[in-house]
Amino acid sequence: PLYLVVGCCRMRLPLVNRVLFLSTTMTLWTALRGGAKSRMGRVVTAFQPRTTRRRCANMAEWRDNSRLTPRNPPRGSVRCLASVTGPVYTSEEEEAPIVTLFTKEGCTLCDKVKEVLRQAQQENHVHSLEQIDITDENHQEWFDKYKYDIPVLHINGQYWLKHKLSSVPEVQQALEAVRNGSFTSPVGEPNAAAMERKYNSKKS
Repeated sequence: PLYLVVGCCRMRLPLVNRVLFLSTTMTLWTALRGGAKSRMGRVVTAFQPRTTRRRCANMAEWRDNSRLTPRNPPRGSVRCLASVTGPVYTSEEEEAPIVTLFTKEGCTLCDKVKEVLRQAQQENHVHSLEQIDITDENHQEWFDKYKYDIPVLHINGQYWLKHKLSSVPEVQQALEAVRNGSFTSPVGEPNAAAMERKYNSKKS
């Protein structure tokens, strides 16, 4: 700055000493100013949560890796979408069949299935509905089986159907079969992991 130059010129020192003093002072001032900028930068960065910065890095790597499915992030990465696992509604009847919907956030076909089930519940075809998010870290087994086929439905722990639920009578028929003990799982339960293993064994 100008005031340093003026002050140095007014000093009663030999010219060489004044030049050396001015050079040293300017070097220190530049270093201190750069350090202040660095500290300010760290303050701004500190307002970004560490998990957010890590999420961005993981998501960039995730998108760049075409071998990963859209909702199957690397182990240890930060989850970016909320889990939808949990009860949807619970019947007051203790012996009511329990329907389990295997789903994930943003599954529009799953929403249509839930609409049909809710309508059946309103028409007194009593049951409870819970859903399992196959993309949860602790649901890897379900993800491996159903990742290409959701929505998938179970009744009382038994496979019921996949892809769609067309009408309330379809729900009624299944619930009555469960109540009278005649329900059996139909053929065709999806298992993507087994299908992939079979395909890979043929390739090799």
